[in-house]
Amino acid sequence: MKILLIALLFCLSLVSQAQITYKLSYDKDNKIVSLNLTNQFEELVVIEPRMDDIPEAGTYYTISYKDIKDNILSLSSNYVFKRRSDEIFLEPKKSKDYKINLRKQFKGDILDDIYVVEIEICIHARSKGVTKFKQKVIEKYQWK
Repeated sequence: MKILLIALLFCLSLVSQAQITYKLSYDKDNKIVSLNLTNQFEELVVIEPRMDDIPEAGTYYTISYKDIKDNILSLSSNYVFKRRSDEIFLEPKKSKDYKINLRKQFKGDILDDIYVVEIEICIHARSKGVTKFKQKVIEKYQWK
């Protein structure tokens, strides 16, 4: 009985480790956030929402540009991938990089008013119509 229980726990731990891993980095000079997604599953996953999904499905980001008093100057939201491209697929055991240009996303008046940028990334991956991984990540970056 003990051996069966240990084997079951081992199998469950292997299953729970299979996931999508992510790494965020920020190039302060060029104002670019880089997102690296790695598919650790043994199957192809898709990060694009299905046609009938709610707007919050898929892998997207929301950027809040804030001034020194924490007032929101501008909000921007978009998918991390280009629609109708191969960027929506993560092949098994492979990584893919996505770049978010913070200057281009800013919809406010004056870039010099920005003190901090808060970026929220929702990673939503599915395979064969079933959600395999879903996680929100929030990071803050100094603008200047």
